[in-house]
Amino acid sequence: MASIVTTKNTNNNNSDNNNDHVNKKNNQQIDNSFLPSSFLIPSQVVVKSTNNNKNKKKSNSNKKKYYKKKKYVKQKPKANVWVYIPEDHLRAHPLYKRLPIVESIIKLNSYNELSLFRQSSLQWDLMHNGRLTTSRAAGATGMLEKKFARKLGIPDSLSGNGKARQSYFHLRETPAFVNIQEAEKVLILTKDIDHKFILEKDDEYISSLQENLWTTTTNNNSSKKYPYNYMSKNSNKHNKSNVYNKYNRMAYGNIQEPTAILVALNHFHRYNYTIYESGMYSGEALLEKYKNDVMKKRNDKNNLPNSNYSDMKIKQLALLEELLNLGCRIGASPDGIIIHNENKNNVQALEVKNHLNLTKQAYASFESMSTWYIVQLQLEMFCIGPNCNIATLVRLSSTRGAVIFKMKRDDEYILMMLQRFKTFYSKYVLTKTAPPPNFDQDDELLQRFVGKTKDISKSKTSIVRRLWPNQIQRSPYYYQ
Repeated sequence: MASIVTTKNTNNNNSDNNNDHVNKKNNQQIDNSFLPSSFLIPSQVVVKSTNNNKNKKKSNSNKKKYYKKKKYVKQKPKANVWVYIPEDHLRAHPLYKRLPIVESIIKLNSYNELSLFRQSSLQWDLMHNGRLTTSRAAGATGMLEKKFARKLGIPDSLSGNGKARQSYFHLRETPAFVNIQEAEKVLILTKDIDHKFILEKDDEYISSLQENLWTTTTNNNSSKKYPYNYMSKNSNKHNKSNVYNKYNRMAYGNIQEPTAILVALNHFHRYNYTIYESGMYSGEALLEKYKNDVMKKRNDKNNLPNSNYSDMKIKQLALLEELLNLGCRIGASPDGIIIHNENKNNVQALEVKNHLNLTKQAYASFESMSTWYIVQLQLEMFCIGPNCNIATLVRLSSTRGAVIFKMKRDDEYILMMLQRFKTFYSKYVLTKTAPPPNFDQDDELLQRFVGKTKDISKSKTSIVRRLWPNQIQRSPYYYQ
């Protein structure tokens, strides 16, 4: 294991003048990105509507266009969609297993220890250089090209040749390291500091948060909604996060990840599961573990068969090694790992998606697993290891609650996916040729891959639970 320094572990009403001032501001151009503030929530943002004006007609002489008069209407508040739980507050939850602070990692002994770096760290960013990860995987397979995206019902905003070109240019980047020795030199940046002191301070900080933010519900309350109440003892006002300077949907998705993970935590604790914070699981770690398992089997006098590696999974690892020899490194960073408390081999990948606003079409996608998530979830299960046979997807909306999906692992699909990675890397990345629109559209494997993607979304996925907005545990401070 990585050398980690260890210490004790603890887990309006406004006046008429103000109204006039607001009405004047309503006449200004308003952006569609739901700009929040401490007083005006996104669902209260003034939006455009139109009224018919029959008196205005088009003029044939000067061909001037008369537009319908714009009227601004203030919507009724639905929910404060910018309510969120910070990462450190989630890490302080007694039932959540956090990763160690980055400064406590002082040595790397194996590729498996790359998963110890938090996703908010610089090291996690460096590991992505030139690596084929879940954000680039679907584009590299070819399934997002217009011809196949239509068959899969993928919206235009998520499809197109631009996705494949992004994957192509990303894979042409120089990797930060090519072996574990180089990885240690690049990723261990704090060799000359007092690691023990920093770790003690981090533990004290997390302990303080846990004491002030998370309290158990009363024992005599058999109908308690959550295992721990949030911020029930905290009366201090918090400063606004700098995320308020971004004002966009991506910012919303990023800050809401801990809230969505908490949705999974509150659900799975009932079934004796624990949520673990996740870093990156690399392809190199998979091969490393397989080779170690093979050596253990050879040295085992009983010579017991290893049930974790079926013939199909061995084929996957052989193809993974071919990719690595070509220079194509893969990896996946799920938003969490779900592990059963008694059976540690019962492992699931956790992925969360957050939606600031939902169109009618987007809300309809809450009824079944969307096809554009299939590659991501299957790749995450593969990279976590042979024990991971289920992926859980939490989709959390700002005003319409959440839905929890689960997907079963499909090893045949994973093998096809790895074959498509090899074709993409050999045909385009190594030859320095950007993939054209609808590339490989006549490839038989790609056609079968697209068809199987659609089948998996129907046959190997199911809804585990639906939650109403009042069932989502959020920060009560922002509701005051």
